[in-house]
Amino acid sequence: MQNLLIDIAATNTCRARVLYSLIETRSRFLDLQDLPHIKGGIITTQEAAQTALEAAIAEMDRRYVLFRQARVRMLGSYNAHVSTGAAATCPLDSAVMNSQSGVLTESYKQMVSSSVRRLGVMARAAGIFLIFCRAEAEIG
Repeated sequence: MQNLLIDIAATNTCRARVLYSLIETRSRFLDLQDLPHIKGGIITTQEAAQTALEAAIAEMDRRYVLFRQARVRMLGSYNAHVSTGAAATCPLDSAVMNSQSGVLTESYKQMVSSSVRRLGVMARAAGIFLIFCRAEAEIG
């Protein structure tokens, strides 16, 4: 996972192309904490993770309003439509959640599930992606 995040950072500028929220309660990715692509630093608490997922939903909803106003259906078309005003373009945005199976409370699991269902239906066209990582040793 760390290699994937470094590759994304190395091949995309943070200001114009790619941003991500990194939810990691086990502090495995401390080497990445200074990357400018990570919004607000590495998220280490369930409360901050909930805020980040709620913000992703709000951003998705905001983008769909922009898309309707521009009469386009997805992020690529929207960014091409507004390319003359680069400040108005929207970057790709991702929520990256590393495995947390050992630290999940029931209410947190329900919140994540609800947020993922909502984002899973519409987020991709809005340029918002969900990346979940679970170590192979933990599967089973």
